[in-house]
Formats: sequence, C-alpha cells, structure tokens
Amino acid sequence: MNQANIAAAQEVDRKELLRKESRKRVFFFLKLLLLLGIMYVNYEFQDWFEEGTLLARTIRAVLFYLITHLLVSLARIVTVYFYIRRKKLKEEQDNVVLAINRIATLISIAAFLAAVFLLFKIDWQTFFTSFSLVAVASVLLTKDYISNTVNGMIFMVTDRFSLGDYIKVGNHEGKVINITLSSVHLRNEEGDFIAIPNTTVYGSDIVNISRREVGLVSVEFDVKPELLKNTAALVDQLIEGTREYDRYIKKNSFEFIIRSITIDKAHVNFRFKLNKANPEKERELKRDTLLKASEVIAQFS
Repeated sequence: MNQANIAAAQEVDRKELLRKESRKRVFFFLKLLLLLGIMYVNYEFQDWFEEGTLLARTIRAVLFYLITHLLVSLARIVTVYFYIRRKKLKEEQDNVVLAINRIATLISIAAFLAAVFLLFKIDWQTFFTSFSLVAVASVLLTKDYISNTVNGMIFMVTDRFSLGDYIKVGNHEGKVINITLSSVHLRNEEGDFIAIPNTTVYGSDIVNISRREVGLVSVEFDVKPELLKNTAALVDQLIEGTREYDRYIKKNSFEFIIRSITIDKAHVNFRFKLNKANPEKERELKRDTLLKASEVIAQFS
C-alpha cells in the first residue's frame, strides 16, 4: 500500500471518527434537553396526566429510557476519558474503548425494551412464561446475530488484533478500521472498504501482519515439487537476486521453508532479516524477490 493511499485512508477514517463523535455529543445534549423539558411538563402540569392513561404511561416510559440512557452515556464518557488518560492512548486506537462503547449500546437497547414493557404494562414474568416458545424461536432466528455479537466482544477484549493493525483474514487483507458487534471492518491497499462478519473472522486463520517480526522480509510462492530436488541451487539463485541490497540485509539470515506440498505444487517461503526496520526497503525487496522467484522458476522448469 503506497504512502498516498495510506494517508488518504487515514484521513478518511479520522474525519469519519470526528463526525461520529460530534454527532454523539449533539445527540447527548438534545436528549438531555428533551429529558429536562419532559420533567418540567410532568411536574408543572401533573393534572394533565391521569394515572394509568396512555399519555401517563408514555411519559413514564420515555422518562425511564432517557434517564437510563443518559446515565449510561455519561458513565461511558467518564470511563473512556479516565481510561485514555491513564493509558495515554488515542480513543480510536484501543479495543477496550470499543468494548466500552458497545456495552453502553447494549445497555441502552435493554433500557429501551424495558421502556416498551412499561408503556404497554407488560409483566416480565408473565411475558417470558407465556411466550417461551416465541422466545426460543426468536433465539433461533437471531442466533447468527448473537454469535456475531459475542465474537465481536471477544475481539475487543483480546489481543488477536487491534484497531490500526494490518491483518489477513482468508482472502481479505487490510487495515482494521473498526470492530462492531456484527463485523470487522478493513480497508485494503486499494482503499476499498471490507466488512467481514465476526463469526467468519472467528472461524478463520488470522495473520496479523503488523505484529510480524520487525525487519523480516517474507515472500511466499508456489513451485513444482520436482524443483525441490535442487533446492540448494534454487536458494542460491534467490539470494543472488538480493545482492544489490546486501548493505541492508543481515548476514546469514536467509531461510527457505517448505510450507506444504501436494502432487502438483509446493508452497514455499523464502525470508530474511534486515539490519534495521526499513518499510520502504522491505517493500522493494519483497517485490524484487517475487520477480526473481518467477524468473528462477521459469529457468528451472
């Protein structure tokens, strides 16, 4: 991924994060104003709301939801603020902050459901007893969403990958720009947006390229199995192709590894270390080594 694409993608991500945070603050204050307005009307005009009427129940349900939601939002803001201060991190770069945000969202959804129960005077115990079959059916219908949610929370609180990491999941590869309760969002080298369901990510092999050993150049390619009979000559040719970069490469660090082999092809890995991390030279070496590998394979075939 060239520097221009990286910079452009990072700027898009930064602006999107700023827009989301701005919207969150605006909505918080709007909901706070709405709560204060409803509380004022409820206090000053109590005679308007006869106990047990639909209007009275609506006011009660709305007050319950707004108070709970605003308390959760305030707790989220305070918790994230002190966590970031303690860790000295940027908010968008930490999975724990994502987990806090998602938990706050789930609690708010639960508060909304509770408000609906208050509005329609539904008894919790009676509901779950009477509609147990419906509940079971709902769980079966939403099992994929529940699984995605659980896996998403696991990603947020574990260290398999973090926001900003460059990872490979199956055939997809890119920078992690977001982790939601339903999917992991990547941005690839072309700047494309990729959303992969959490269940798919959880069940796949994940290669975290960002946590690769610093200064390690690794090139993988396929060869015909019969070429492995002359592995030494193959390796010598590959090493010869890196001679112009000798000053960057650590001596005696070359490795040739056979990853897998079948009847018609062998998947191999040729790698070596640099004296010090140099992302630009790593990209050049990887490109030139792949070109050299294709030449060598053609020569030996």
